[in-house]
Amino acid sequence: LHSVREEGGGGGLREAVAGLGIPTFLSGMARGLLGRDGDGVQLRHKRKEALQAADLVILAGVSCDFRLDYGQHIPRRAFYISVNRSEVDLVKNRTPDLEMEERRVGKECRSRWSPYH
Repeated sequence: LHSVREEGGGGGLREAVAGLGIPTFLSGMARGLLGRDGDGVQLRHKRKEALQAADLVILAGVSCDFRLDYGQHIPRRAFYISVNRSEVDLVKNRTPDLEMEERRVGKECRSRWSPYH
């Protein structure tokens, strides 16, 4: 998240997601960040079914709202990570197994990589 904001585009995000190789869904304002073909990891259909089969779910910048049936589409057996700038949205409707408030993540990244900025 930090690198996307700093670079003014989706280049860092595109590389990070492609490097991880994990199936990825983008919502609303994020569409297009992975390019036209989604770097081979972006899925566009059957999000509910994919989530129900997942063993790890990472929500970055979105909350468990009506689009995710208030967290019900994420199975309880899946490890759920929430990354968000908003402390409210971080835990909205469902408590994640791991919460990462973006401001804290950004500070850690800046201090870790400060020689390179």
